[in-house]
Amino acid sequence: MAGAYGLQRAAPASLAALIALAAAGCGTLGLYPADPLEPRREALRAEAHAGAEGPATAEYRAMLAALFRGYEFPGALRFELAEWEKGRVGLIVLDPPFSAPPRGTIVAYHGFMSYSGYNVPGLARLAERGWLVLAADLPGHGFSTGLSGAIGDFSDYALLSAALKNWARERGAVGPWVILGHSAGGAAVLASLEREPGLFDAGVLLAPLVRPAGYGRYRAAAAVLGPFVAAVPPYGYEEGFLGAPFIPLSYLRRLGAWQRRLAKAGPAATPLLCLWGEDEDAINVAYSRRAIVRAFPAVQELTLPGVGHIVFDLGAGQAAAVDAIGRFLDRVRPLTAAP
Repeated sequence: MAGAYGLQRAAPASLAALIALAAAGCGTLGLYPADPLEPRREALRAEAHAGAEGPATAEYRAMLAALFRGYEFPGALRFELAEWEKGRVGLIVLDPPFSAPPRGTIVAYHGFMSYSGYNVPGLARLAERGWLVLAADLPGHGFSTGLSGAIGDFSDYALLSAALKNWARERGAVGPWVILGHSAGGAAVLASLEREPGLFDAGVLLAPLVRPAGYGRYRAAAAVLGPFVAAVPPYGYEEGFLGAPFIPLSYLRRLGAWQRRLAKAGPAATPLLCLWGEDEDAINVAYSRRAIVRAFPAVQELTLPGVGHIVFDLGAGQAAAVDAIGRFLDRVRPLTAAP
């Protein structure tokens, strides 16, 4: 289940490891490597587009059932495909049970190199409380289209978030509108709110990526390899269902450009909850916290004891995270009237 570990497991161990991996993979020589999981991704897209579940969807449902560990979601779980300006987005939509009063809509993003499936067990607990949840695969992840792990610019995340909100609204979804993200998905949340301050009524950040631990080392590695390869396989990465199999070296450049924009962003009033694990080791927490507080002074922070980078999926932190998010969302509901 390495895919659940996103940035933490995807991070190359050292410059030497990156060079060795590139040499062993021979490199792509500036060309992006073929994705061995593309047939599965395309099958999921085809079935979601047709609205008829087939073998690929059944396989995904079986995986989710294992992740639920005996929990039975009382609502409905369905696979959808949405369009945005630069491709198609794979979605797992969690409809709340009929017994739960409608609360609003959550657009949720996963971490780097991972996909939505690992967050669905936690997100289902929020849907059970009455929230419609759209668990969206980031571009180049899961069964969304795009090169493995790649993003053209972090401003694309705002375009994607706006498209998903419009997609949901056209199908009857209502506010308040909340955007949630783990790790790189948290960066997508921040980029969306920084670019479009009024797009969502509130945001939830789970170990958000602004600057990774070891950032200088990764930039040096990317500078050495950049002229020769477009992407490298992530060190120690073993997830083989829908995980992104290659790290694009361009991602660090896009991340650096966005960091500079975020540093210049004016303070925004959007209510934010930010959850950190006490044992976080994948993110440069000090740098990331300063950047977030400067841009979003209304942020509420909470540290979960005994939790690392994975705040919200299968670990001990899931119940604590769901409880904290639930209490935050209970305060968000009165902040804005449903449209």
